[in-house]
Amino acid sequence: TCVSTDALSAVNIVMPYVMIIMAVGTMIGTGGSAVVSAQMGAGKHREAKENFSFLCLSCFVACVIVSVLPFLFRNPLLYMLGANDAIFDYCLDYATPLFFVAPVALLGMALQSFFISAGKPGLGMTFSLLGGGVNIFLDWLFVAKLGWETTGAALATGIGYSVPGVAGILYFFIARKGTLCFVRPKWRGKILLKTVTNGSSEMVAMMASGITTVMMNNIVMDLRGEDGV
Repeated sequence: TCVSTDALSAVNIVMPYVMIIMAVGTMIGTGGSAVVSAQMGAGKHREAKENFSFLCLSCFVACVIVSVLPFLFRNPLLYMLGANDAIFDYCLDYATPLFFVAPVALLGMALQSFFISAGKPGLGMTFSLLGGGVNIFLDWLFVAKLGWETTGAALATGIGYSVPGVAGILYFFIARKGTLCFVRPKWRGKILLKTVTNGSSEMVAMMASGITTVMMNNIVMDLRGEDGV
């Protein structure tokens, strides 16, 4: 099955949204892992687990917000990203599944950094590779075999991104004897502020790439239309 150029244009239009919201997971993962690792090094293991659980919960809530709000305002959002009337339906087909899987997928990104703090970097890499493999297989199945075009590509991407998140959540719930695991979280505003401060540079770098891509897509759309994108 051949994918139309309009469908490929839609993927390029929506992808910056994914890059921008991924910055949230990256910020909490990189910033939070530094805070939690320092507490573990100081022998504050219970406090480290509480803060780890609190930061993961905060990441999930933040990701739900950045998923629900764009879904509610999806029409103006897609036009702002560069969509036009010719490819709007393709953009909507690609974006809608991503809105729903984003919270778990972004939490998975944050957990990749916490796997390093837990002394399990290889396990985190394995989950990431597994997610990539699932994405590739489902792209072949949904797009090449079933002909679902942008909807199939979005489902494949969303499910692939969610694999590390689901696997990470299960691991930290089950591995109770590990250096890190989920416990009852405690609200600590200073820890959240420190996490955001520590991870802000990584967030800005990733967000800048997404914003730059949005600007380029809008310029190319004006100059060459959807085929140019």
